[in-house]
Amino acid sequence: MDPFPFKDPALLSAFEKVRYLPHKFFLSNIKQSIIFSKLRKIIRAIRASPQCRQQWFDEISMSRRDAAGFLTEILKMLILDVWTCWSSTHQMCSKSLDYCKEIDSYVAKQKDLRQYELSSEEWDAIILVTDWLRAFRDATTEMSATKHSTLSSTHTIFKGLQDHLAKQLAMLPDTAPKEVCDGLLDLHRKLSNYFYKIDQSPYPV
Repeated sequence: MDPFPFKDPALLSAFEKVRYLPHKFFLSNIKQSIIFSKLRKIIRAIRASPQCRQQWFDEISMSRRDAAGFLTEILKMLILDVWTCWSSTHQMCSKSLDYCKEIDSYVAKQKDLRQYELSSEEWDAIILVTDWLRAFRDATTEMSATKHSTLSSTHTIFKGLQDHLAKQLAMLPDTAPKEVCDGLLDLHRKLSNYFYKIDQSPYPV
């Protein structure tokens, strides 16, 4: 345990900052992204009626069977997020990636949905978003595991997020959507500001 409690007023809300950052600086950028708009429209269509749901389960059941014809896993419905809640966006993207091939196949068979077909580059962008939101989910889980945050634990978590984001920024492909790049860059800058405040704290880390 740290000998100095985490009392710096500028850092007391570190947990809330970590929870709020993805929404304010990332999801606000991708809210209007055509990629996630298309994904949400696909999911809404799949969940729209019992008939559509059954068509979806028929689709995924064909690719989730072993050589003997038995299902290899429990079939699950896609998740539609609440865009103001970034953790639900992570769940939506994560589940969609589990069934990306089935989504492509389903959309190709539905005339009304073909306009929302996702390209390989768009799926790559969804992978990028999911990976980064997972890092934030892990960070908030770790920070909420203790009743009181400490300076050293917060420093470590922020450093991990900063390193993860810097690596992602360095690996961004030229085809990455502008709104995703802008969101990641905004997050990187804000995390840098918080990290600077920790470094300027009078308490030792």
